[in-house]
Amino acid sequence: MSVIEFQSVNKIINKETGEVLITTETSKDVPYLDDFTKLGFREAFDQTESAVLEAIHESAIKAIQHRLNDGATKKGLEAQNEFNVEGNKVIESTYSIESTIGSITVATYRLVSNNKIIFDTNSNFYNTIGPCEKLYSSNVEESLLFAATRMSLRDTCYYVGKFSSGKTIISPTTLRNKVERNGLEIADKVSASANVALDAEDTKAVITSVIPAESANDLCRVIDPAIVENAAKKLGIKDYDSSAYEALNTVNISVDDVGVKAQKPFRPMPNDQLRGKWVNNTVAHIENKDGKYVFNGYGTDNVLRLVIAFMVINGIMLKQQLVFFSDGAKKIHEGIIKNFVFTKYKIILDYYDLQKKIKELFIMAFKGKDIRNDQYNAIMKILWVGDVSGSIAFVENADPSIVKNKSYLTQLIGYLNRVRDYIPNYALRKEIGLRNSSGIVEKSNDQVVAKRQKHNGMSWSKEGSLGLATVTCASLNGELDEWTKKRVIPFKPIPVLDVAA
Repeated sequence: MSVIEFQSVNKIINKETGEVLITTETSKDVPYLDDFTKLGFREAFDQTESAVLEAIHESAIKAIQHRLNDGATKKGLEAQNEFNVEGNKVIESTYSIESTIGSITVATYRLVSNNKIIFDTNSNFYNTIGPCEKLYSSNVEESLLFAATRMSLRDTCYYVGKFSSGKTIISPTTLRNKVERNGLEIADKVSASANVALDAEDTKAVITSVIPAESANDLCRVIDPAIVENAAKKLGIKDYDSSAYEALNTVNISVDDVGVKAQKPFRPMPNDQLRGKWVNNTVAHIENKDGKYVFNGYGTDNVLRLVIAFMVINGIMLKQQLVFFSDGAKKIHEGIIKNFVFTKYKIILDYYDLQKKIKELFIMAFKGKDIRNDQYNAIMKILWVGDVSGSIAFVENADPSIVKNKSYLTQLIGYLNRVRDYIPNYALRKEIGLRNSSGIVEKSNDQVVAKRQKHNGMSWSKEGSLGLATVTCASLNGELDEWTKKRVIPFKPIPVLDVAA
């Protein structure tokens, strides 16, 4: 096969004087044009692509190594002259960098006097890293963090390495530690920003005050009553309150908990100190006309605090009606009631969670699949129009001959009484065009936690689960670029069309 040579030449030039400081050159053989026919275009092009990239990268790496080695040497010589004391010893070592152009290894110099380090280019010139660590460029680090939220750690190591230096650049264990460390750092950064916003005196005065009833009514931005009336007439609904339906541009907040299997302790522990079986993350999603944002953290109160801080920082009016969507979890409802005393809000019980709850209880309560399905379809028709009293009466009057375990029906009656205030007329809301479900947060749950953490054989530490979930949130919120480059979290809403898929 005939070959031609591709040469890549890189120069580092002093722009003021025009002096060429460094010149590097690398050559690679590439197929001759005739071989595109002999080998087949795809194979010949692949060989050409690989050769050209190798030449460009090798030449660029040589230039960067040369430049960084010169810088380290200069710093080392300056240190020797500055710390010119008896007993000085210079120890040479290497420093590894993984970048999008490939792996770069450069020299480091450590000046030691009387067994004490008095200068080290590892900290005085380069970024400080541990003895067996590497520095990952911002672009590589962003690629690693992004990919780790979408695929397994092993696959992430393979594909990011393949498309950066062409080889493995990090082990799954090191990547796991990197993701966890970045996630916890991001969580600390967000928490600190929230504390600053919420500790401001004017903010404290707002969020710690209970809104008077008359003011709460003023904040209730409702949809045009005529729209509600027309929808009710269309559906044949006579009993309704037009003031119960929020305006379409209201701030919607979805909150839910998601648990993943907890790791077992590595050392035997007394029974009273055993960890729980689950590691729980609370995921929240806020949306208004300006965009969306996803939150996660430990515990409802902590995440709701972040939501309030986000609203403060981004100028989203606190003194306005908010609409929360959640499942029937008592802990979440109590958290909302406790943390949002300062404004008008309503809680909507997710219709699909209501369906799920009733299905689960009916499976245990009724005899046979056909009977169970008939009873289920009947009660959901009643609840679809928000008739909680009617649904309770339906359960209380169930034919004893088709019931196999009445305790589950008693449990359902207690549940419906507890969530009564959160069950709206779903049919009317749908006709008007309002949401009935926290499906958005369920999708967020899948993206933030479940997609990566809920697989057969997986178990997680509290820190590991939070770390990965927090990095995932940063990715979904479009914040990884600024985080890896500047260690900054913008904490700003993302326009709907710009939210990462």
